[in-house]
Amino acid sequence: MRKPYPSDLTDDQWALIGPLIPVYEVGRPRQVWMREVLRGYPGSGLVPRIPVVAETCIIAQTTMPPMRKPYTTDLTDIQWEILQPLIPEAKPGGRPREVDIREVMNTLLYQDRTGCQWELLPHDLLPKSTVFDYFKRWRDDGTWQRIVDALREKVRRKAGREGTPSKAVIDSQSVKTTEVGGDERGYDGGKLVSGRKRHVAVDMMGLLLGVAVTAASADDGNAASEVLGSHNHRNRNVR
Repeated sequence: MRKPYPSDLTDDQWALIGPLIPVYEVGRPRQVWMREVLRGYPGSGLVPRIPVVAETCIIAQTTMPPMRKPYTTDLTDIQWEILQPLIPEAKPGGRPREVDIREVMNTLLYQDRTGCQWELLPHDLLPKSTVFDYFKRWRDDGTWQRIVDALREKVRRKAGREGTPSKAVIDSQSVKTTEVGGDERGYDGGKLVSGRKRHVAVDMMGLLLGVAVTAASADDGNAASEVLGSHNHRNRNVR
């Protein structure tokens, strides 16, 4: 039996819903576990982690395999060769690192691509308690920015351009937020939106340079320096 998800039906819920599920073929035993099918109903926004196949087949439930089946979001070997040198080594003097860092990246890429809640991560990936700590650590120490910079440079050079861009394009979008106040909340008179404004800077190929979040009342021109200001050491040629 697999581990339960928070979205699974309880026994009481299934007792109510089970009798409402139609039987399509009289006299033919149903070999698909309908309670498991319902968990992945398209309207729920969830994807069943146990593959549901044709009704002529039985869903196989196995114990945790030594090697899981790959997801389409998993890093390829070539991608991992590029990213691995950019990942910080384990802190010296501590316990040896036991976590598979490539699997940490795979889990974060899955969550980012699917947008699922952390508690609904598939059980064959790493748990939130493991990967979210790495996510925050790499955010704070600049690892994510170094990865973006390195990938951007590789793409630019492959396209026959200089590794460092000389021009940038900045755009912004005001979004409504909750009523909770704060420094990064204001009113955009042009868009008639009360909340925050996100600014994104890209090079002429559309590759990311910088991101900043300000109050919606912030002027786009004045915010440009904030978007690129913290990245001047990398984008000193941008004008």
